[in-house]
Amino acid sequence: MHQEIATFPSNQFYEGKLITSESVKNRLLPPWANDPYFPTICFWDTKRAGHNGAHDFTNADESVFILRRIMTAFVCKYSGATFADDSNNPVSVGIISFYKDQVKSLQEQWKKIPSLKTSEMNVKISTVDGFQGSECDVVILSCVRSRNMKGKNTNSIGFLSDERRMNVALTRAKRSLWVVGDSDVLKANHIWKRLIDHFEREGMLRDGSKQDKFQWETRAK
Repeated sequence: MHQEIATFPSNQFYEGKLITSESVKNRLLPPWANDPYFPTICFWDTKRAGHNGAHDFTNADESVFILRRIMTAFVCKYSGATFADDSNNPVSVGIISFYKDQVKSLQEQWKKIPSLKTSEMNVKISTVDGFQGSECDVVILSCVRSRNMKGKNTNSIGFLSDERRMNVALTRAKRSLWVVGDSDVLKANHIWKRLIDHFEREGMLRDGSKQDKFQWETRAK
């Protein structure tokens, strides 16, 4: 993990004992390193977004945001990018969620977007549990839960409150970690509140509902 990615998990789960190796500190920067739209860490706040069906746990707005706003723009610019210090391997991206229904929705939507379907990137869409032991250059975490989701108890954040799962989710990224979720809901949990406060202190808490809309859409064309 990049040092910025490791900071919070180290302090929260490992008593500050995680050490970033010199090989990681000295490796060449990824092609998007100086791109303000694709930082090393970021929390995209999608307050009151999404709607779920009667028998599943999905967030359609979050899926659209991840695939249409983040990934379409990222693929448009960096699909053919490789790493000179990593055997010229293509960029790997993990899109993960705590909920299998959201994973299924993301997989289905991915197939419907030509620019993503034909991308040269190595992309894996999986549950957090299914991603344990894996790593990717970029990890996008879909948190799903939102106060705008009907028929669900939003006073609880379910699987998201599991510290083991949270630790796995936050430690799979090598170069960039982007979390997408509803901060109002997540802050009900003390660890998620610490995480979101951490992103805010780092200047990496962004409004996913409106920030940079024109620039995102321009890059995606």
